[in-house]
Amino acid sequence: MLNCLPVSGRNYPVKKNNCNRRKFRKNTLLKGAVFAAGTFLAACGGGGGGGTNGAINPGLTTLDQSLDLTRQISVSSAGVPSEAWLVIYEDNGGVPAATTVAIKGLAPASYSDLKVGLDRPAIHGELFHAILHDDLGAVGTWEPGIDTPMLDDMSSPVADSLVVSVSVGTPDVRLTVSNVGDIDYRWIAVEPGIVTGVVTVGTRDPILTLFLDERYEIVNLARSDHPFELMTAGSTQTLLSEEVAGTLEADVGIDWTDNGSGIIRFTATATLDASLGAYRCFEHPVDMLGTAGIQ
Repeated sequence: MLNCLPVSGRNYPVKKNNCNRRKFRKNTLLKGAVFAAGTFLAACGGGGGGGTNGAINPGLTTLDQSLDLTRQISVSSAGVPSEAWLVIYEDNGGVPAATTVAIKGLAPASYSDLKVGLDRPAIHGELFHAILHDDLGAVGTWEPGIDTPMLDDMSSPVADSLVVSVSVGTPDVRLTVSNVGDIDYRWIAVEPGIVTGVVTVGTRDPILTLFLDERYEIVNLARSDHPFELMTAGSTQTLLSEEVAGTLEADVGIDWTDNGSGIIRFTATATLDASLGAYRCFEHPVDMLGTAGIQ
């Protein structure tokens, strides 16, 4: 029996399992939508499927999930027998819309807990449709209308759907930083990987470029010896800090949080943009220092 989950003013069909989890599973509606929904056909050309490798059965499983980053979802499992695209579509009344939020190339393999970066932040209660497409045209180039949905052994599209939950204050992007002795910070990861232009991973004290209205989480693996701070240009004033009270930490829009163990969160607002000029280590402010700004 289908129940309706209101999302942004629409009712989407979702199925409840005996654990009371809301879930829109791959069913007749979704299978038919891949070939019958007009908006989806416009984006994908409808129908068709490529050759498969018998060693791997095509398949795709997603679960409803609470996001720890608004721009990253997880696909529980995927069986990819040939070069393929994992495409995440927005919803249009319970069927895939033409609009995509992620297109990820996959080599033949069996995947589990596959992280997929989104082009934009997800909204609380949003329904997404995940569909595997064969890479049938120029290999490595996504070609709507040519790279058609992959089919399983029952000649049904390899597809599944998921509903996401997003708590207030959830970051969009996660940055992880460590140290090189007492002389430099080294940024070691940006999540999701689809995000570019924020910081050069693997380099020492590079420019940190935040994007306006994005919410960030910084994981400081060196917190105990190297507390992280955001400063004004010339490091004349502390704005946000793991060690002392910064002048902007009470700003509601910035929504600064610090768990005291190396995880801080804040939103890159216009207020922060008006003052931000640098980041540094509280203990080693001369050596562990880099330029910071907001675009």
